[in-house]
Amino acid sequence: MRFIHGLLMTGMVASLGACATDEADGGGSGGTGGSAGGSAGTPGTGGSAGAAGAAGAAGAAGSAGAAGAAGAAGASNDPCMGIPTTGTCADATTVRTCIVSADFNEPPEITDITCKANDGCVESANGAQCEPTGECRTGETECLDSDTLRSCDATGSWVQTACGTNNCLQQPGLGAQCVTSAPTGGTGIFVRGSLFYEFRRPNDPVTPSSYSTTTETEGAGDMFITVFDNNELIGTELTKAGLNAGEAKGDFAVELDRMPTTNTFIFFWPMLFDQQGDPFIAMAKAQSDQASALTSTEYWSWGFDVCPTAGDCTTNDTDVGGLLIDDASGAGGAHVYDWLVFNFFRMTGMTELDGGDPLSLVTYWQNGPATPMGMEPAGIKFNCGNCFIPGGGEVIFDDTTTPVAKDTYRSAMNISGRGFNDYDSHWSRSTINHEAGHWVMSSFSVSPGEGGPHFVDAASLPGLSYSEAFATFIAQSNMSGGDPAAPNPVYFTVQNGTGFWINLESQEWTNGALDKPNPNGAVDQLVNENVVASMFWSFWSTSNAMNPQALGDSPVFGGLRTERLLQRNRGYFRTDFIDYLDGLSCDNLATDAQIAAVADPAGYPWRASEVECN
Repeated sequence: MRFIHGLLMTGMVASLGACATDEADGGGSGGTGGSAGGSAGTPGTGGSAGAAGAAGAAGAAGSAGAAGAAGAAGASNDPCMGIPTTGTCADATTVRTCIVSADFNEPPEITDITCKANDGCVESANGAQCEPTGECRTGETECLDSDTLRSCDATGSWVQTACGTNNCLQQPGLGAQCVTSAPTGGTGIFVRGSLFYEFRRPNDPVTPSSYSTTTETEGAGDMFITVFDNNELIGTELTKAGLNAGEAKGDFAVELDRMPTTNTFIFFWPMLFDQQGDPFIAMAKAQSDQASALTSTEYWSWGFDVCPTAGDCTTNDTDVGGLLIDDASGAGGAHVYDWLVFNFFRMTGMTELDGGDPLSLVTYWQNGPATPMGMEPAGIKFNCGNCFIPGGGEVIFDDTTTPVAKDTYRSAMNISGRGFNDYDSHWSRSTINHEAGHWVMSSFSVSPGEGGPHFVDAASLPGLSYSEAFATFIAQSNMSGGDPAAPNPVYFTVQNGTGFWINLESQEWTNGALDKPNPNGAVDQLVNENVVASMFWSFWSTSNAMNPQALGDSPVFGGLRTERLLQRNRGYFRTDFIDYLDGLSCDNLATDAQIAAVADPAGYPWRASEVECN
């Protein structure tokens, strides 16, 4: 599937692009936007229960003793009780999943997700999801064309409605509707300017301990724009992605149906739409700290006056200058969105990942202090910390209709936003892109579906360490701008007021060296996920790696789609790094010498003589 930036859709502009350059600076600032408009989680599984003890031997000759009773089954060391992170169908309408946090020391959570009306639990090779049992999901709406609205009724069937003299228009947070007028353009009346958001870097690029107390600005690319005058929509557009000559990231020029007035407002929505005009990636306001909530009633958006006074809009070209989404107004949400969309376009642009199935994604997030004052919302720290859930989520924008009007997504993410240097994960580019890495594996490859506890300085189950390692590799390769010649190997986050870093080049973290596996041990031994991440990193990077092989994107991401990885297994009973390495070898994506050059210094027990290709 190929997506392009700024594709014009029927009845709306589809926001299909952003390019978040790692440390680009923004321009001037203007007024601060008011906030408008997250919650999801990461699935997992752990080790299985111990086998029952063998029956005792019969007594010695003489009077033969009765056989001893079988020993009791060993206690399970699997906190997920065999439930995969990718989910399984507990019954016809319930997805049971184990949510595993990307954060260290956060316990997994087994949770049941009840499918909505006319949805049922469907299992596939990559887990379980709630899918429509009919044509569509009850409550969804879309414009079939500019004159026809169709809505999914209570039976899960599409119902078409002719708009007559009106137009069908799909809007963020409102769905598709027949409206008396839709923006037509052609007037030559414009409102233009630039949108920026604040963000915070780590306080040191190599050994950080917290986020900086100083904010910087970045252009806000690919925000969907709506302009309203007296509550009537008079213009839509996108902020620029900054990919073309003469445009800067965050610039915009919206053609309006009429002259703006003192009652004209411009709104910016962190929403990307697919080629059918349906929301594909969006930020929603978290309304629960439970990772399994997976619902919200409000999208994030930021609004500004176009004409604060009557004298501000006297020509056909109104320049509002630089508009700033500041920290207090939810700049962290704009920062999260920017990186999720960068990841989306980087991955969907790779031919090596053709054949995948990109999952639509809603991210739940709410910033604020742990103890708010007055009407200020509390920042939400999810019970999973930060996590990705492939089972899906929803945003209900009108619960007065029957059925309720909503947008549904095939996957969801929770990003915590509590306090400053407490659990404000929206500033951690490593955390944001790590969660995006789980989305990549779920969308384009096969996930081990393994859960259980995992720690920065300890070994974990092979399948879990593989999926977590790949997500960490995605984080740092995205933060390198997707350029293996400009690698950033330092992962950093703050959890519960404590900041720590992991260096994929040196295989070290804040408190010292990471423990390596036993090179002479079994291929299914427990292994530290960050050691595995450092091996992904060495394959990809040209420098700043333990033993860089400079393979770049094509072989490393091609490894996600090898027949060997997708259809066979060796050693551990779940997909793991051994299977990935075998796939590289079998498809000649890396030579056995290159694989050994990465695996041997890390102490990883891959041996070319044991590879199974058929």
